[in-house]
Amino acid sequence: MVKNTDKNKINNIPTNLLKSLALEPSKQMESLKELIFNSPDTRHAKIDFIKNEIDTGRYQIEPENIATKIMEEHIVLEDESELA
Repeated sequence: MVKNTDKNKINNIPTNLLKSLALEPSKQMESLKELIFNSPDTRHAKIDFIKNEIDTGRYQIEPENIATKIMEEHIVLEDESELA
């Protein structure tokens, strides 16, 4: 399970990326490299878990949860575009 602090780090990546894009090109590249190479590997554990669940037949798709996440992401992106 991903800790709350890890979720905050993950959720801040787009904000940090946007801040780094305001830099000159060489600094942008360095910021992007740092962001990529220092990103948490928590997704690998989640992917392995889901693969195992699928292989054992225990994975259940929950369309309501998928729809909720899509709507939440849409709202966040909409809010970010209004701030720009």
